[in-house]
Amino acid sequence: MALAYPLGLAAFLDLIPQVSVTMTLDEAVLANQTGGGEILRSAHGTRLWRGRVTGRGHPYLDLDQITARIELLLAAGASFLVTQSSRKGPIDDPEGTILGAATPSITAFSTNNRDVTFGGLPPGYTLRRGDLLSFTYLSGPTRYALHRIVTPATANGSGVTATEVIPPVRPGYATPSPITLVRPVCKAVIVPGSYQPPEVSRDRRALFSFDWQQTLR
Repeated sequence: MALAYPLGLAAFLDLIPQVSVTMTLDEAVLANQTGGGEILRSAHGTRLWRGRVTGRGHPYLDLDQITARIELLLAAGASFLVTQSSRKGPIDDPEGTILGAATPSITAFSTNNRDVTFGGLPPGYTLRRGDLLSFTYLSGPTRYALHRIVTPATANGSGVTATEVIPPVRPGYATPSPITLVRPVCKAVIVPGSYQPPEVSRDRRALFSFDWQQTLR
C-alpha cells in the first residue's frame, strides 16, 4: 500500500541513523541600501522554517533502506514531518516528563497574532526563550504550524500563561485547540537539488544530507 503524505516521524525521520536536524526561521525580507548607508527592509513573502538533515550509518545495513524513502520524497508532491534533533521538549522539560498527560492549548491570541495565551499546562510549568510548539489547523490539506517562544512564561495555578511567539499565528487557527510541546513538527519538502547521496568514509560509515523547507500545503 502506498505511503500517505506527509510521512510521519516514525515513517521517515526516526529511521535515519545518527540523524542531525538543523532548524531556523528564514527572514523573508527585501533589503535596499540608501546613499547614506541606511538599510531599508520590507517584508517579502511568508516566513518559513528551513534547515538541513544529515545522517550517518553503515552503508549497506542502514542507508539502503533510508535511500528508498529519500528517493520517494524527491518526487513532486511528496512531503514529510520534521522536528528538531537536539531535544524532544522544552528546555526545562526536555523529555516531556513534567508535562505528562497534560493537553495544553492556545486559548486566545491578540490582534498582532504574536501574543498568545496558553491553557491546560501543569501549574508552575515554565516555557523559556527558544522553546518550540506546533499545532494543526484548517483542512484539505491540514496545515502544520511551528512557532518559537520569544518571551519566557510560567503557568499560574490554573495552568494558564501568556507569551510571544514567532512567526505570527496564521489565519485559520481556531481556539481552543491542542498544541504539541514534545517533538513539535512542521510539514516539509526536500529542497530540489540539495540531496547529497551517501558517501563511505574511512571508517566504513556513510554520510548523506539534504536541505528541507517548510510547506504550508
